[in-house]
Parts: sequence; C-alpha cells; structure tokens
Amino acid sequence: MEHKINKSMIEKILLFLILFFVMIPKGIKFFWDESLASFLLSFGCIISFIITIILLISSKKIKILDYKMSIIIFIFRFTLLIFAIFISGQRSDISEQIKYLLAITSLTVSCEFFISKNRLSDYVKVIILLYSFYIIINFVLMLIFPDGIIISKNYTINQLAYNEIQNHFLGFRNEFVFQLLPILSIIFINRGVLNKKSKISIILQLIIIISIFMSRSSTAIMAIVVFYLSEFVVKYLNKKIKIKISYIIILYILLVLIVVFFDGGEIFRVGISEIFNKNASLTGRTEIWDLAKEMILKSPIYGYGNDDAIIFLGSYWYAHNGILDLLIQGGIIALAMYIYICRITLNSVSKSKNSSLYAVTVPIVMGFSVIMFTESCVNFSLLLYVVFVILYHLGSNENKKEENNENRESIKK
Repeated sequence: MEHKINKSMIEKILLFLILFFVMIPKGIKFFWDESLASFLLSFGCIISFIITIILLISSKKIKILDYKMSIIIFIFRFTLLIFAIFISGQRSDISEQIKYLLAITSLTVSCEFFISKNRLSDYVKVIILLYSFYIIINFVLMLIFPDGIIISKNYTINQLAYNEIQNHFLGFRNEFVFQLLPILSIIFINRGVLNKKSKISIILQLIIIISIFMSRSSTAIMAIVVFYLSEFVVKYLNKKIKIKISYIIILYILLVLIVVFFDGGEIFRVGISEIFNKNASLTGRTEIWDLAKEMILKSPIYGYGNDDAIIFLGSYWYAHNGILDLLIQGGIIALAMYIYICRITLNSVSKSKNSSLYAVTVPIVMGFSVIMFTESCVNFSLLLYVVFVILYHLGSNENKKEENNENRESIKK
C-alpha cells in the first residue's frame, strides 16, 4: 500500500513539473534573473517533454489506444512543423513550431496518462493548483502595476520604429484569455462533471473575471460574458431555449463567411465592431483579414508555414481569426486536421447522454468561438488541447458506460 501511495505521489510531482515548465508565465522575468528566465521560457518545453517520457516509462503497460487524442494532435502539430521547415524555412518559425509541438504533446500525453489510470481528478487538481498560484500573483501585480510589469518593444521590419507592449505576469492583455478561459473551462469540468466543488474554485472564478475586465481586452471581456451567459441559459433556461453545439458551430462558420470572407459583410462588420467595442476596422483586423485572404489564394493547400506571415503597418502579424490563421499556417490541410480534432471531441460529447457534460461543453464552445473570431487559439492557447482531450474522454467513457448498461439489460432479458 505504501509503495502505491509513493508511486502515486511521484507521478503527481512529475505532472507538476511537466505543467510548470510548459506553462511558465512571461512575467517570471520580473522575479528571476532575466537570462535564467529567458532560458526557461525557451527550453522549458524540452525539459517538460523529457519528464513526460519519464512518466510514460514509469507505467508498466502502455496501450496506444489510450493515447488516441495525443497521437491525433501530435500529427496535426507535426504537420505544421513540416510546413515550417519546407515552406517557411525560417529558423525562428521552425524553433517556434518545435516548441509548440513539444509543449502540447507533453500536456496531452500526461493528461491521457492519468485518464488511462482513472485519475483524471488528480490531473485536474494539479493543473488548477498550479494555475491558482499564477492567477493570484497576476491579479496582485495587476493591482500594483495596472500598466504592466514589463514593457516589451515590437519593432517594425526596418527596425526604425516600434510599439511598446505592456506585459503583465501572464503576458500581454490579449493573451490573458488564451490561458484563463481554458483554466475556467477545466474548473467548470471539475465542478460540473467530476463533482469536485469547493469555495476556492468560486474565488478563482471571481479573480479570473476581475483580471479579464482589468485587462481591458474587448475580445477577452466578450468571451467571458458569452461564456457565463450561455452557462446561465443552459442551466436555467434549457427547457425554453435549446442550445445545440452543432448550431453554435454553424453560426460561427456563417459569421466568419459573412464578416471575414465576403465583401457584402460591411453592415455585419460595423455591428461586430460595436459589440467588441472597437472601431469599424476592428482595430485593423479587417485590413489584416483582407491581406490574409490575398495570401491564402496564392497558397491555399499548404499555406506559408508560419502564423506571422502578414505584413501590415511595417510589421509581421498573424491573421487574428482562427480559420484564417489555420489557412495561413498550413492551408486547407491544417484547417481540415483542426476541424477533425474539434469534430471527434464534440461528437464524443454529443453522443453522451450525460447532461452535465453537455451543459459544461456549451459555454466552452461559445467562449472559444468568440476568441476564434478576432484572435486565434491554434498556437497561443496550449491548454485548449488539454480541454479537447478531457472532453473527448469524458464523452467516450460515458458512451462506454451506456453500452455496458445496455448489454447487461439485454443479457437479463
């Protein structure tokens, strides 16, 4: 018994280290020596990947099917790396894609490792514990330094001009939602599906909401409002208002086609800009979208091998839309692969008869749909891939339980 307890604790410690080295906030430079912090931010994913291998080796039996989602996501990220090597060819793009590949693989494999041992609650507990620490530090520092703790300079291509970017502990204000919404999603899963309710989760939610409003990011604020509004509708008005995940996806695609792709969407663009509290160009996004569409037409199959491929106002920009970002990075191939990941995840949830799982998934899909409209989670939101894995397995496990119950009933008959 003691041996089992020790092994379980060691696995939790290894998981903590995996998450720590992958999810090191940019604001760590504020506390540590800058050269050491830069090293950890650059090579932490390698350390995390090595620890993930050690975690896998500690398991006596490894079943490939237990890591289905990790394999699918790995193939997707590896494809983007191949495009970066052979299409972009830029060393910075290649190193960035390697970093994403190792980091996301470490997160998803470690998640499925704990799921395979029926210890998802342990995984969720560790990830919430680590991020509780980050969220509280970020919140306190935002109160002390509302204009950011680190000022970084984003230079133009010719190096003659730059924009100053105010970074908080968790990064630039638009980056908040890429980290906080996945954590919020995991908290909701922990509370609504795993039935792990605590006062700490309520406090964390309040801190997350206040932090996002303090960030003054229109996209983040809109996403959090939609997240909680849809949760309220599903929880209290579900009998009157039926929300289906398929309808959300269809609505998102229609809005992207009308507002982003078609020139006839000017009226919608103005309306969307008012909703997001931005000017008519959505803070330059409409110009970036137009440039992105021109580039996509020149390389629709493979894209350009990197996300920051759009030249706008003398600097490199990414597409600021999920679909355009995928098409720029890896063309139709990357878009199709990402859609497949979303499809098998949501199909797993939809087939399940667990109303709690469905009720949690709807606000998650709604919130990320908002983000993917004016930003992109493909690279920046590493924990979103963990949410994919968790939702897929929760739905899959529920389906297996239902099948087993049906088989038992048929045997009795």
